[in-house]
Amino acid sequence: KPGGVSGLTRYGYFVAEEWDKRLLYQRGPKIYKEMSEGSPVIGAGLKAWPSMVLAAGWPLNDADESEQAKALTTWTEECFDDMYGAFSDRLVAAFSCRIFGFSIMEPIYKIRAGANDDPYFDSRYDDGRIGWADWASRAQETIEGWEWDDNGRAVVALQRAPTDSQQRRIKLRNVMHFVVGGQRKGNPEGISVLRNSFEPYYMFK
Repeated sequence: KPGGVSGLTRYGYFVAEEWDKRLLYQRGPKIYKEMSEGSPVIGAGLKAWPSMVLAAGWPLNDADESEQAKALTTWTEECFDDMYGAFSDRLVAAFSCRIFGFSIMEPIYKIRAGANDDPYFDSRYDDGRIGWADWASRAQETIEGWEWDDNGRAVVALQRAPTDSQQRRIKLRNVMHFVVGGQRKGNPEGISVLRNSFEPYYMFK
């Protein structure tokens, strides 16, 4: 058992690391969304980095020289290309962690069984293997809190969508959870790259 704790400031389900009350709890993601969409300067800067990321490409390398490794690389590339919509859209959604401090992408799986009336589960392949239907993003402003294990690690994200106000429990072990700032103190919310721009934005507004 560890001899110490991370030192993360939290109350119940909520992270309380932010010292500016204007950005505490769910107010922070909503303001960062406003900043990213409402400021021409911030918006222009944020639109530049997805282009650079996507231009770099995402090549996959074989783990070794074996035929099995080559087959796994081919299968993974097929899974990327077989999702509903463009894989690049998932990368842009994942990198929204820069705006909000974190992002959550929930993999949705499908059986590769060829044509399907539901385009979400349609597949170019008919081999019966499991592939991805989607990496579904979960809007940061809908995450209202976290559940913790006995060691103080976040294990569940609590989501409440505006469409039905129903609370959903998203187990973090089942998702891709991207955090800016290296999860200092084990903070599942990270730190937005817009944090230092908030006061100038607020005063300008």
